[in-house]
Amino acid sequence: MFVMWWSVFGMIIAALVVYVIGHHLWLRFRQISYQKQLDQQIRQVLPNLQAKIPQLIPESLTSSIPVSIWHRDVLIYEYMVQLRNTSSVTITAPALGIELNRAPALKARLIVTECWQRGDRFHFDVAYLINPETLEYVGDMAKIAEVDEAQAKEINNHKE
Repeated sequence: MFVMWWSVFGMIIAALVVYVIGHHLWLRFRQISYQKQLDQQIRQVLPNLQAKIPQLIPESLTSSIPVSIWHRDVLIYEYMVQLRNTSSVTITAPALGIELNRAPALKARLIVTECWQRGDRFHFDVAYLINPETLEYVGDMAKIAEVDEAQAKEINNHKE
């Protein structure tokens, strides 16, 4: 009888391990699939974006999935584009988002959560708002930004 309970317990543990691994692999597959779709869409828009960022080299576009969200069903991607020189890029994240949303076959809206220049490279993070988890994540990040801003104002008020 004792051996039977250990067998049942072992089978439950094995089933949980298989489920967790399977779920993780499914999430990675889904993230990579959407990443490939977005890469194609963003590549189509980049030549038009050169009017706003003339030093952009569209064919140098690369993307990655931030490590911090691998285990979630959050569709955030970091893009990097090489620049011809280190002249300052002045486009804002909202303006870049408007341009990227002009892609012809997007299934959902994109939000550029941030963009920055580091030397001759231009980086931007894109949230693909196609599922509830990504919408929730973006909403949470907006709330955190509001709290950070309020705290910074409070600190500055106390310094004066």
